[in-house]
Amino acid sequence: MDEKPRVLCHATVDHVLDCVWDVVVWGEKPFDVTRNYTLIAKDDNSAAFEGIRRFTAEMEALRDGETKD
Repeated sequence: MDEKPRVLCHATVDHVLDCVWDVVVWGEKPFDVTRNYTLIAKDDNSAAFEGIRRFTAEMEALRDGETKD
């Protein structure tokens, strides 16, 4: 059985205003792409977590879509 690669990534967070955050998430190979998200969150940790969650979901969808053929 082929094991699917895990999505490993990092994030940085910049405060824009009030509860608005710019989150940059970049992955490690084979998911070495960068995504930028503007998110509403109560704090920087919540914004980072949500950015990583979105990035992971997107990369898993791409990975799983590629392996269905």
